[in-house]
Amino acid sequence: SLLNIYEMPRPMGRNGWMKAGGDLAIASEAGLISLSSVMAKDPAALSFASVSRSIKGEWIKEAIARRLLPWEVVKWPERNLALVTLPAPSEAEAKICFVVNTETGAWARYRNWDTRCAALHNGWVYFGTNDGRVMQAEVGASDDGEMYFPTIVWNWDHLSSFGNIKTATQARASLVGATRVAPQISVAVGYEIVVPPPPPPANISVEGALWDVSSWEAAEWDSGISLVSYTTQWSSIGRTGHVFAPQVQFTILGESPPFIELAEITLAWKSGNLIV
Repeated sequence: SLLNIYEMPRPMGRNGWMKAGGDLAIASEAGLISLSSVMAKDPAALSFASVSRSIKGEWIKEAIARRLLPWEVVKWPERNLALVTLPAPSEAEAKICFVVNTETGAWARYRNWDTRCAALHNGWVYFGTNDGRVMQAEVGASDDGEMYFPTIVWNWDHLSSFGNIKTATQARASLVGATRVAPQISVAVGYEIVVPPPPPPANISVEGALWDVSSWEAAEWDSGISLVSYTTQWSSIGRTGHVFAPQVQFTILGESPPFIELAEITLAWKSGNLIV
């Protein structure tokens, strides 16, 4: 029997949902909304309680621009992430999709992924493109043979000195990974994100033998990935303003998927003096 009726923003597609514990998360015009919050909140307040509230502006902008084609949500437990397809209604629209870390709730935007539809099969995510191809996600160290550019931009920070003029002088990064790489570090100032051109490709190397490539009984078995932690040299910044957002960039191109974790970013700065 009918028990109740609840209101929510329009869903973005029949397959635009995923299981989240004992709940469901539904991709709607206002965000990725849990079914339990639909039962407890007014529709006007659902965007503030959505799983995607940290990218509310970007989500609503894309929902308006891409509402002609159905969205899909694919949960990838093996990688602790979920993929939200954003089908491009025309060639003029950018080919992107949203990705969320299911452990931390952090969101990212993948560029140049033409995700018309997607599915999880045998522990791997595959997505279909507008031109009829089927692509396997997160294999190799290239974007369909081309370089790709992981970019991290921090939230704006007043550096515990609200309203004062400051100069960011130097920055460095601490990383954990299978190989040593040299990221490019920069700083955005004054709520204006300006990302410089990407650095040269990172040195992605493969230890041991490649499965299904190396000769059987001739190649040496890999003993496992040996991780190293290291801190880069100080990079000169020289940016002045009230508020800052550190930025870190990589350029990736190779055969084996990279394993790089950014553990910490250190920013050196000095505060300006007031002369009366």
